[in-house]
Amino acid sequence: REKWHKSLAILWQRVLPLAKCFVKPFVMLVLTDGEDTCSNVTPQQLREMLIKPGIPDFHLNLATVGVSKEAVAALREIAKGLKHVQITPLKDAGASAIQEIFRKQFVKTIQDVKQVQMQRTVVQRTVQAESRRV
Repeated sequence: REKWHKSLAILWQRVLPLAKCFVKPFVMLVLTDGEDTCSNVTPQQLREMLIKPGIPDFHLNLATVGVSKEAVAALREIAKGLKHVQITPLKDAGASAIQEIFRKQFVKTIQDVKQVQMQRTVVQRTVQAESRRV
């Protein structure tokens, strides 16, 4: 049985304290073959960690190589409805595939950041307009 979620949880627990020190947005790109290394986190616990990552403007892209279709489906179920989590199955771990995943993640992050900035601008302008009325 593949235990990819456990490896991700261990990585998460080790990276989270460091990630809070970095400039926002924080993007974590994980390339995994799905092998477990000895952890004990359930898929539900992993989902709870991802729902509230504790890092503002956090984005996760989990790129899988050699992981079964069932395991990818289970990952997608964990990430269901979480816009900041993306699952990307790769056919191989060659340089071109990895380069492409970095390119796609960069573009997606820029798009997400622009969307957040636009939403903040709309809120700020709405607050300013409301305060002028009062």
